[in-house]
Amino acid sequence: MNIELEARIKQSLDLQDYDQALKVIETGYGPEIFGFICSRIEDLPRAEDAYADFTERVCKGIRGFRQGSAFRTWAYVIARRAVIDAIRSRTHELPVTTLSKAQAVLYSAKQSSFASARKRYEALRQRLNAEEQELLTLRIDREMDYCDIAVILSSSSPDDVVTEVTLRQRFKRLVKKLRLLYQEGLLHEESDTLQPLAAING
Repeated sequence: MNIELEARIKQSLDLQDYDQALKVIETGYGPEIFGFICSRIEDLPRAEDAYADFTERVCKGIRGFRQGSAFRTWAYVIARRAVIDAIRSRTHELPVTTLSKAQAVLYSAKQSSFASARKRYEALRQRLNAEEQELLTLRIDREMDYCDIAVILSSSSPDDVVTEVTLRQRFKRLVKKLRLLYQEGLLHEESDTLQPLAAING
């Protein structure tokens, strides 16, 4: 979490300068949020529409924001709702192909074979379901704590509360699944390719 950015947003909100708060949000968290949306929605025009929906919801909700949690967490809650609505508007969810920092964690491929490593990563990631992809993005790509992820994933329904303990268990199962996919021969790479997985200990 960017402490300085959060402080600037808080200062603007305390002064009820909502326009300034929105500007800080847009420049500070906009690219990151858009990247998260693109990680769930492959089609760029649809992703842009979902981001526009996100910004509209932020504009409408900024006055009622309660500073019990980080603004970044609140923003991801809104972004996730925008993504869910965009996905529900179609008959099926499009596959995720956007590369992210997770690639650096999952694969230590040499630069000379980056293109093939990218192709293998996309193939592996597409074997994960939507919930697994989302958890991978928030935990690895966005480096979020389990407490913040729990808030984000519990936001879609008051009856669907996700705990930190549950998330830790899910993530351990996810890492195990990634290893199994590799062992099944999906990647056909030397054994040291996935050694960085050992660093993902939750």
